[in-house]
Amino acid sequence: MDDKRKTIAAITIVVGVVALVLIVVGILVSGNKTISPVPDEGAIKIIFVSPTPVVMATPSATIAPTKHISPTKKPTPKPTATPTKSASASAVPAQ
Repeated sequence: MDDKRKTIAAITIVVGVVALVLIVVGILVSGNKTISPVPDEGAIKIIFVSPTPVVMATPSATIAPTKHISPTKKPTPKPTATPTKSASASAVPAQ
């Protein structure tokens, strides 16, 4: 049984080393052929515009002078034309 475990371990190590060598060779060969997602010329240029920062007003501890507020006047009612009964000759019966 010991020989079988040593054989399996040796085969696993050899396969791992071969895989590592293939990966390194693949990286070296394709390293010069990397494709950029951004084309060199003739590309559409997108400009991102961010909003300008808004300066927030901060409350101050000083009290600003205010105008003297006078009490408001009551609005005067406008006269309206209303019909009124007047004492006339028609109100008194004729004899």
